Amino acid sequence: MLRLILKKNSFQFDGKDYFQIHGIAMGTKMAVAFVNIFMAKIERQILNQSVKKPTVWKRYIDDVFSLWDLSNRDIENFIVQANSHHSTIKFTAEISDTEVIFLHTAIHQGERFKEHSILDIKTHFKPTETFSVHSLHLVSSTKC
Repeated sequence: MLRLILKKNSFQFDGKDYFQIHGIAMGTKMAVAFVNIFMAKIERQILNQSVKKPTVWKRYIDDVFSLWDLSNRDIENFIVQANSHHSTIKFTAEISDTEVIFLHTAIHQGERFKEHSILDIKTHFKPTETFSVHSLHLVSSTKC
């Protein structure tokens, strides 16, 4: 039954019928749980095989937030290695010493970082967002 749900997916787009031949249809109820299980296995294998590892690695479905105490070149080498692990799973990276975007949040080194190593978080809106929210800001913090 699982094979039928995950592999035999048809859908309609722009008035045309299609049959999905690769991957999991994100519209199925089972997809998120299956993707989480699959990615947990992949990331465990990649991290176990890597000599140089991140100090923090947090994943939400297919988005990863990581902190590194390595050079940008070492991080880029890790990504190349990770991308050679599976034929269809490819990682991209936004590498910054000051701020990264993760799940609609901007995680950055604010004033508190210098003294207390505390990262600040504020809401991030993609450029494609069409509404205006100048007064809405979520501020939280987490220790590094």
